[in-house]
Amino acid sequence: MSLGALSREAHEVLAIAMNRIGGKSNCGEGGEDEARYGVLADVEAGRSALFPHLKGLRNGDTPSSHVKQVASGRFGVTPFYLATAKQMEIKVAQGAKPGEGGQLPGPKVSEYIAKLRYSKPGVPLISPPPHHDIYSIEDLAQLIYDLHQINPNGKVSVKLVAEIGIGTVAAGVAKANADVIQISGHDGGTGASPLSSIKHAGVSWELGLTEVHRVLMENQLRDRVLLRVDGGFKTGRDVVLAALMGGEEYGFGTIAMIAEGCIMARVCHTNKCPVGVTFAVGAIPQAVPRHAGCGGGFHVFRGGRGAAPVGGDGVPFPVGNLRAGGFAGDEARAFDQNPRVGFAVFDGIARHPERSHLVGAQRHGPQQRAGVGR
Repeated sequence: MSLGALSREAHEVLAIAMNRIGGKSNCGEGGEDEARYGVLADVEAGRSALFPHLKGLRNGDTPSSHVKQVASGRFGVTPFYLATAKQMEIKVAQGAKPGEGGQLPGPKVSEYIAKLRYSKPGVPLISPPPHHDIYSIEDLAQLIYDLHQINPNGKVSVKLVAEIGIGTVAAGVAKANADVIQISGHDGGTGASPLSSIKHAGVSWELGLTEVHRVLMENQLRDRVLLRVDGGFKTGRDVVLAALMGGEEYGFGTIAMIAEGCIMARVCHTNKCPVGVTFAVGAIPQAVPRHAGCGGGFHVFRGGRGAAPVGGDGVPFPVGNLRAGGFAGDEARAFDQNPRVGFAVFDGIARHPERSHLVGAQRHGPQQRAGVGR
């Protein structure tokens, strides 16, 4: 999710956490602040003057996202933005709303977001459907070539939506010299789009992944690309199934937000998130500084122990691209005391007791939920 769909605090925390554990955060199509491209060296007592709204920082942390996204709106895309990427992702489609471009409602476009996207505050930012500038595989191949020229050391990925017929498109993408193909399922999705957009989605990631893997194998193209898959991954079992179906990398979106304290109030697009995860404008994120370890703690837990969160139905499976790590202090106690739902309450309750009352907001009516946000 882009900076703007997520609050600045939540977006930076995910980037720092994933960089710590060797994962790959995706900045989304909203650009990124150039202040995030450096390595922190001024951290004292977990705080940095560059990022006063975050805590739990360490010298050596970097808030820069590993994957920089290029969508049809080109919001925030500059030569410097692309040159600092380790991977550049062309968003042809997204699983939550295939056939539509990205969308950020006007109330979420603050002065900060407008500056990054080269727009004006309060103006809705809609990225048109990608076929307005990519009419064929040849056009896509040209864009992939251009990205490789501006950043020779970076890889280029192409994001496709899981739909019937995706295998044929994926074969063309592989021939266009993409390094990574991402298949996005209908589940999970965005925190900025209206409900009418995300109700008409694609198919499950399982169907898309198996078709892409099969078609690439039949055409002797499978060894040319890496397959990444996402779309509502919640347990270690999902990762195991994806690996068996041909997936090599796995994306976590909604569940990573829950690790940050999201309570699934489903008001992301209104800019009235009661816990500040999707706030673009508001006082809540400043009132409770985000902890830089929360998202990484969840992913290390998933990678090192196979993940049995929420329903406890995970199976032991080491995720290869995550480095397993240990926990100490409050982090370890959070998991020990909540072995079945540890990640869900890690940052929202165990680390910040002053926010524990917010978890009950999703069980109350609109009036009580609105009261929490004040």
